[in-house]
Amino acid sequence: MYAVKKIRELAKSRSIGPSPSFTEFDLVKTLEIVDKQKTIGRTLLSKELGLGQGATRTILDHLERAELVEVGRLGCILTSRGSRLLKDLRSVVRVGFWIPQAILPIGPFNCGALVSKAGQRIRKGLEQRDAAIRVGASGATTFVYRDGKLLFPPDEVASKEWPELSDKIIEVFQPGQNDVVIVTGASSSRLAEAGALAAAWTLLENV
Repeated sequence: MYAVKKIRELAKSRSIGPSPSFTEFDLVKTLEIVDKQKTIGRTLLSKELGLGQGATRTILDHLERAELVEVGRLGCILTSRGSRLLKDLRSVVRVGFWIPQAILPIGPFNCGALVSKAGQRIRKGLEQRDAAIRVGASGATTFVYRDGKLLFPPDEVASKEWPELSDKIIEVFQPGQNDVVIVTGASSSRLAEAGALAAAWTLLENV
């Protein structure tokens, strides 16, 4: 998939100016914020990302050189190419579903991702958990939705043990056949969201 490949290339290409640390999550989050705000200044964008001015400037340099955003006197806007990339990405993975701690207490903040038609790529969910932990999340729980049921990999029905959780997950995510739901927990909303994206992207290697 072009969108996934492009984001990965940008995350690895750090030869432009100073190279503060940023991730694939930061690139996607930047595009999401700019898309939502329509026009946003660098200072506010930095605050929304939870990153310093240097890292934000470097991210924008990468995105601007890739013609995904334009940076002008009034702020940053998404280009038509950026809009198409974001639409392409959202067709496969969506992040930003929030689950109350009382329902699934992985961490103080619990964010979810939905990956379309990826159930066959799940083994035991350990790869997704490890990916989330590597970017600062506390952990992750993976589910597959199949034949109207939410399953723990490989095929344990979640509703048998946690009927309330199963119902809530289905209500929030509205998954389709063979979709994957990943919920990550962390000490902050930013880390929980980053963990959800990192876990989801383990399923996009061959997309």
